[in-house]
Amino acid sequence: MGDRYVLQPDILFISKDRLGIIGEKAIMGPPDLVVKKGIYEKFGVRKYWIVYSGERAIEVWVLNDKGKYELFSVAEGEGKVKSKVLERLEVGLKEVFK
Repeated sequence: MGDRYVLQPDILFISKDRLGIIGEKAIMGPPDLVVKKGIYEKFGVRKYWIVYSGERAIEVWVLNDKGKYELFSVAEGEGKVKSKVLERLEVGLKEVFK
């Protein structure tokens, strides 16, 4: 992200084939998934989740081939969101917002 930006998402995921970006003191490149909205699109983070605790909702956004985010999965209340990075991962909102 350059010398000017040091970001720390709430949660992140890096796939096995990209473990080389993990340094001793920092991650040297965009993760595959982050859970926090910010300037991640600009730097090529492939996925991010927005969690709306007041509305009990989650949006999953993915970076398209034009470098812009598009909505991949959304759920409210007791629904479930899916991850594009982790194909089998489904997160039930009922458990998240207990």
